[in-house]
Amino acid sequence: MGFADEIARAMTTWFGADMTDAVTYNGVALRGHADYGSDSDHRTGAVMARATLMVKRSDVPTPAYRDTAVIAGVTWRVLNIESGDEHTWTLNITTNERPVPQR
Repeated sequence: MGFADEIARAMTTWFGADMTDAVTYNGVALRGHADYGSDSDHRTGAVMARATLMVKRSDVPTPAYRDTAVIAGVTWRVLNIESGDEHTWTLNITTNERPVPQR
């Protein structure tokens, strides 16, 4: 078994149903890793729920700003691409965006 076979096997395990979240990305069902974060963005003055979503590049070849990811019935939007390699993307996603009241 070669290195490419080992990577394929690792990707199959890492994105297996028992290790991932069910995601509907722009209407397509796939598996991904969601990691939920903070509820504010001090740089923009907005309050929002934030998370990162890791998906296989073969499932999402060209992620874009405001793409839709539905996870556990909640609709999230892609904010930007945090990182990527030849196998995966890590996307910053957001939901429940609202402005901070001005004083």
